[in-house]
Amino acid sequence: MPQVPVRSAKRNHFSQKVFIYLMSISLLISFCSFLTYSITRHLGNQFPSVEIQQPLLGKWFRLIYVDMEWNIPSWFNSGLWLKMSLICFTISTLADKANQKSFQRNSRFLGIIAALASADEFMMLHERLGGLGLSMVEKLNISFPYISAHIWVLPGMIIAMLIVLMLLRYVWELPSGVRKRIFIAGFLFLSATIIIETLSGYWVTHNGYDLCYTILVHIEEVLEMTAVSLAIVALLRLIRITKQNSSIHIRLDSCLNI
Repeated sequence: MPQVPVRSAKRNHFSQKVFIYLMSISLLISFCSFLTYSITRHLGNQFPSVEIQQPLLGKWFRLIYVDMEWNIPSWFNSGLWLKMSLICFTISTLADKANQKSFQRNSRFLGIIAALASADEFMMLHERLGGLGLSMVEKLNISFPYISAHIWVLPGMIIAMLIVLMLLRYVWELPSGVRKRIFIAGFLFLSATIIIETLSGYWVTHNGYDLCYTILVHIEEVLEMTAVSLAIVALLRLIRITKQNSSIHIRLDSCLNI
């Protein structure tokens, strides 16, 4: 009995549902974070003093605010990257079975990068680049008028560009629809982590943690969540599911025109 492929329309519908689901959660988290900040600000409190003046609000602030660690936004972001990593390793396994060694290695490399990004959301590894950033500023004798918490952007840009160059050929070999979505996701992510992060660092250095800084931080988080969600949906399109009798088969569909 011939295999019956999952129809392209159904696959597109599934991808759209996944993206809408992930973005709904992302926007809900960001909205709750900004609303909590607004309430705290309206009451005349500032974190961490709010934990003393309004203990319940302070605990909720720490749990939901996007610019803090070990809370709902960081757990969600870590989960997004972990999903992307698992998808990449699945694609790598399927590519290995299809004897596409180059595609298999690059998919595995992207999976490792996504796994490291997932860990970074928990442990804030990128901020440890601050020391390297300060050394670069001193040795190169350049002006970088941002607080040390944001100076990691300097070495971060170099690392990001190296990763982009290493994955450029891999992405270029993807089907056009997947390639377009990956490029858009990459543009959104780099815009958030480099451009918006730099702007927020500059702003907080000269104006403190005010409303404008909070808006920039939330824009950055929404862009990051959107980028990873879009990448997840794009990579899912490389996996083709077919049904034969009562068995379900999963294989790589790298030549699919979507």
